[in-house]
Amino acid sequence: MRERQLALHVCDPTWFQGQKAFLASHRLADVAAPARPVTDVEESSALFLRGLGEAALPSQCGRLYLGNEFCPYLAWSLDETLSACELAVDCGFELTLVSGAVRESAFAAAVGQVRSVVERFGAVEVVANDWGFLASLASLGARPVAGRLLFRSKRLPRLSRT
Repeated sequence: MRERQLALHVCDPTWFQGQKAFLASHRLADVAAPARPVTDVEESSALFLRGLGEAALPSQCGRLYLGNEFCPYLAWSLDETLSACELAVDCGFELTLVSGAVRESAFAAAVGQVRSVVERFGAVEVVANDWGFLASLASLGARPVAGRLLFRSKRLPRLSRT
């Protein structure tokens, strides 16, 4: 039987730095919602987290997904990535870096960022949502994972009224 793993996807590095209770306990129940939710999604996620009882969270969070898979303009800087990785490792989390589509003008920086993380923290898992970036990961010593946005049926789902 496959072991269940509880993970959290962190899209905002500045929000992550302030999660002191969660970083100490690894429990999703200790994740602090934004002080003032800006979007409906943030409000919905805050309500969801408040509604989770201890019975719904039988185990602690063991892995953090760091990064943004949807918007290349929200990619983390090297400093943000390294400091988040250091904080996560110091707090005992497994790491997965998440990248979105990588623009040609940002490709060298994205490759350099993964190289820096691998040199400092070892062969971390990297979710790539760009075919060219995915192809470059193996030579960097990272553990490449094909992201869900690489597949048309997941990227552009067809929804109907039913």
